[in-house]
Amino acid sequence: MQSSVQDQGQLYSQIAQAQGQQAAQERAQEEANLLNPPAQQNFTPPAQLDPVIYFNDGSSLDTTSNIMTLSNGNQIDTTTGLPYVDPSSLITMANGSYLNTATNVLTEADGTQIDATTGLKVSTTA
Repeated sequence: MQSSVQDQGQLYSQIAQAQGQQAAQERAQEEANLLNPPAQQNFTPPAQLDPVIYFNDGSSLDTTSNIMTLSNGNQIDTTTGLPYVDPSSLITMANGSYLNTATNVLTEADGTQIDATTGLKVSTTA
């Protein structure tokens, strides 16, 4: 019985020595890497779009805010395809309608647009 305890002690001692040697080798390698760092590679950032792209027809695309301004001055949100409305010019009503103070157009909750100055419906067809 005593020899089996001695054998186990020797086994654990050998395992501990092997782990200690491995840890010492890893620490020595880390120190060597600090003293002799690997060769550096130049960093090339990925190419990015220009902040504003101008087109021949007079329109432009703002790539940072995703707004396309047409040559007639209309703005389109390129992510949704809908006309862009500056959020600071909107007054939101409790019933879901909102007033665009830049154009004086009241858009009701059902989508009906009314000119707030004249009270007439805004026609989208010619």
